[in-house]
Amino acid sequence: MAADYDPTDLSAEAERDDERAKAASQLNEQEAKDWQFLLGDGRGRRIVWGLLEKAGVFRVSFSSDALQMAFNEGNRNLGLVIQAKMLEHAPRAYLEMLEETAR
Repeated sequence: MAADYDPTDLSAEAERDDERAKAASQLNEQEAKDWQFLLGDGRGRRIVWGLLEKAGVFRVSFSSDALQMAFNEGNRNLGLVIQAKMLEHAPRAYLEMLEETAR
């Protein structure tokens, strides 16, 4: 492909951009379906809730030991990524999960 690459061929570049955008959109759609599947069942919601708790999303990560605090924040960051994905792709399931844990 590198031998065929022509930086002045703007239509080919636009075509490649369109292909990349389409692939990214398909990946995003699949990710949304995957999250909806996972959170569509109580078992999946319980697993994810447990991960969020273990990650420390719902507690303060402060420690007087700087290395421990850095470790806690790393765990918490991963939990926040998971929480953000849930809110992006399955917000109703997230609310349902909160209601289930309050019982």
